[in-house]
Amino acid sequence: MPLANVSMLFTTIYIYNLFQKNVHELKTFLANWRFIILSLKPILLWEKPWYPAALITIVTTIFSLIWLTELNTLTVVALTGFGLNFVNFYLPCVHMLIHPIWTEEQEELYREICYNAISKYYKTANLVTHVQTMRVEKPVMYFSIMFGVLCIVIWITSTVSNIFLLYLITLIMVLRPGLSHTSIYNKCLSFLRNVFNLHVH
Repeated sequence: MPLANVSMLFTTIYIYNLFQKNVHELKTFLANWRFIILSLKPILLWEKPWYPAALITIVTTIFSLIWLTELNTLTVVALTGFGLNFVNFYLPCVHMLIHPIWTEEQEELYREICYNAISKYYKTANLVTHVQTMRVEKPVMYFSIMFGVLCIVIWITSTVSNIFLLYLITLIMVLRPGLSHTSIYNKCLSFLRNVFNLHVH
């Protein structure tokens, strides 16, 4: 076997073992939340037709309350931290009391969720690496793109309310899993690519 193939084989094995280790570490880290995560999965993936409307209503209600009460940024951060700490301490305990049995089927679903999360992390890490490579190999293109993106961000943030922007970002993050699961996201991307290619050609 050529030396290059041997090196590639060892690299593949190393990456696979590292990936499995990361999955195991994430499973251990989220162990107290596993019941909650499994309960949220069908909601985030829109397994019932009314789930998207419920998610939009919840997010809209929360941000409407923030907007109506005119809370400042530090207060919102403090309340968010308080809520997360409260949920982190009490909710897993309550859920364990309600559903004390953990089955093999649940374990397999939990492992699949952690596997997908680590896969997304690796894709993001590859994107960051690609950007860093472009910064070294194509600095003019890198700085042009970054300058353009940052100018757009500055213009948007100076024009649109920060609360509204945060609302939109939160809404997109909440709806993103369901959009991907129902292939709507991929169809929209394909449509945009076709429109772009049509204008280019």
